[in-house]
Amino acid sequence: MPSAGETRANPSVGMALNAGYDFLEVKCNACQRVSLVALRAVARPLKTPIWKLEASLFCEPCSKPGWRERAHILGLAYAKPDPEPGRDRSAREPE
Repeated sequence: MPSAGETRANPSVGMALNAGYDFLEVKCNACQRVSLVALRAVARPLKTPIWKLEASLFCEPCSKPGWRERAHILGLAYAKPDPEPGRDRSAREPE
């Protein structure tokens, strides 16, 4: 039986990729940095549930020799396509 509270979806890596999610949004427990991890770069079988990836998430900037700072999953994220490819974003727009 489910515990009290909200039920959560439990997709696998393959299901997330098929649904169009390209990234896993994670947050470091120490520095609170939010990062995106490419799901296609994860070296796990496609049937692996997303929640099982959390045990292998670490924050590289916070990690020291002999100690790796853990990160936790915030959710899945889409890759946002550029609405105007080819446009130079570094140029300042006129006011």
